[in-house]
Amino acid sequence: MNRKMIWLIVVPLFCLLLPFSNPIESRSSNDCVAPPDAVQFGKKTYLKIEQRSQVEPEQKLGYMFCNQGTFQTAYDESEITVYYAGNNHILLFTKWGRTLYQPLD
Repeated sequence: MNRKMIWLIVVPLFCLLLPFSNPIESRSSNDCVAPPDAVQFGKKTYLKIEQRSQVEPEQKLGYMFCNQGTFQTAYDESEITVYYAGNNHILLFTKWGRTLYQPLD
């Protein structure tokens, strides 16, 4: 493979991966009154796929809290309960109801 061929492969791949190089903030544009589009929990990033989900939780994983629009892991019982929902998905239970998230990777 010559250098030109390598550049034709590497540059498009780099452009595709660049948006994922920055960590996604666990942030809601509505300042804690609605589920965020993405959350970080257990060293993984999860993306929202369904609000008001009817999926049943399988196992409690922990808690999160929201402070000025930033969602963070809590180490004691808190306002948001995180459940495992199968297929590596998680459910967030709180005042806005159940929201289903899938892992980014």
